[in-house]
Amino acid sequence: MRKTVTKRLIVGVTIASCAILGASVLWGQGHGGTPSGSAEEQLTAVRSDLSAMDKSQDRVDKMYLKAKKQKDIIKTSCIHEKLVRIKNYIALAREQFSRYLMEKASGETSTSVPLRQKISMFKERVDEMVAEAEQCAGEAIAVTDKPKVTETIDPKIPKDDPTQPTGAIWVMPRPPEGSPYF
Repeated sequence: MRKTVTKRLIVGVTIASCAILGASVLWGQGHGGTPSGSAEEQLTAVRSDLSAMDKSQDRVDKMYLKAKKQKDIIKTSCIHEKLVRIKNYIALAREQFSRYLMEKASGETSTSVPLRQKISMFKERVDEMVAEAEQCAGEAIAVTDKPKVTETIDPKIPKDDPTQPTGAIWVMPRPPEGSPYF
């Protein structure tokens, strides 16, 4: 009897924790709520997200050209990979936007996920790729101050170099020939 109660308790706790975990994942991705604001405000926010993604692409493109100019193959390939992903995300976002505009013009708005959520999801992915590209380029950890090096020489160290010979240098003469024929 006690084992059955314990098993039921463990199963119940497991199911509850899975439900909480699933809800937190959905909430973290932004798929749980509806965007607030009027349709015009949401459309303005979508347009600003699209322009922000274009600016991000330009910034990564500059990083790519800089790495290419430096002929750094590792940076170039890493940044290029991020740039390709950014371009794909932007293309998908623009496709969703144009699909929305076509549906709006024809009078159909049967999308299950609102446009603003889709575009903001693509913008988040683009921002992640920009951060990764900055890490590839080393700009995320760039140091603005130049290091200052000061050296002090211990006064107990002798001034003479023990590896250098002192006085007259004796040169060893060439040994005699081993054979008169060579």
